[in-house]
Parts: sequence; structure tokens; C-alpha cells
Amino acid sequence: MTKEDVAKLEAKIADTKAEMIKWMFIFWIGSIGVLSGIMITLFNVYSKH
Repeated sequence: MTKEDVAKLEAKIADTKAEMIKWMFIFWIGSIGVLSGIMITLFNVYSKH
């Protein structure tokens, strides 16, 4: 491997890492939204009794 190959590989790894972090945050936000909806629904159902 040449230095150019190593530099290309490092750049590709950095891009992949940034992409993974972006998708992880999207997943977390979605999960929090779903769990919040479930909790609000359960709270509304059980607070009426």
C-alpha cells in the first residue's frame, strides 16, 4: 500500500463513521418519539380512571 492508498482509506473510514453517527441519531430520535407516544397514550388512558 502506498501513502495515497492509506490516505484514501482513512478518508473513506471517516466518511463512513460520520454517516453511521448521523443514522444513529435519526434512529434515537425515532425511538424517543415512539416511546413518548406510547407513554402519553398510556398516561391518558390510565389517568381517566
